[in-house]
Amino acid sequence: MTMPVGSAGSEDLDTDMWIDNRLKTATYLNGVSPGLGLNGRIYGGLAPSDEEFPYVVWAMQSGTDYAVFGATGARLAVDFLYQVSMLTASNDPAHVKMMTDELTRIMSVPHDTVIRTAEDGSVWNSVFSSTRHMPLSFSENHTGRTVWHKGAIYRITTQSFMVSDVTPGTPMAGVSDGSSPVYLP
Repeated sequence: MTMPVGSAGSEDLDTDMWIDNRLKTATYLNGVSPGLGLNGRIYGGLAPSDEEFPYVVWAMQSGTDYAVFGATGARLAVDFLYQVSMLTASNDPAHVKMMTDELTRIMSVPHDTVIRTAEDGSVWNSVFSSTRHMPLSFSENHTGRTVWHKGAIYRITTQSFMVSDVTPGTPMAGVSDGSSPVYLP
C-alpha cells in the first residue's frame, strides 16, 4: 500500500467535515427523546442571527503542522485547536451541564478513522484524535438578551493521506476502536 506523506492541505477540511458529522449525527444532542432539542441547529462558524436557542457553533482557532518536509510542504499531521460551544439563553445549571457533558462525550475521541473518495476518484484516509484541551465559558449580549457560551477548546490531531490501492467504498483494516469507519462524500 502506497501512502504519500501529507495531503496537500486537506486536513482542515477533513477535520471540519468530521466535526460537523459527529455533532449532526449525535441523536441525543439533536432531540431524540428525551434529547436536548437542538434539532440540527449546529453551525460551523456563525449561526443565523435569528436562530432559536440553544444551538451549537464550532470553529477552528489555530493549527500546527507536524514534521513538514522540504519545499513540497508535505506534513505528517496537523494539531488543531477547535472551539465547540453551546449558546443558550437558559441559566439553569442542570440543563447547561447536561449539554456541555454531551458535547464533551461526542468530541472526546481517542481514535477515529474516516475514509472518503475525492471527486478525482482518489481515496483518502484520515485519522482523528480529539481530547478536551480547556473549558470555555463566557456571556454576551445577543439582540438585547444575555446568552452564554458553554463548551470547550478541543485539541484534534488529524493525519490525512491518499491511499492509492484501496477500492473506493471499501473499509480499511485497523480501526482500533472496533467501530466501522464513517464514509463521507
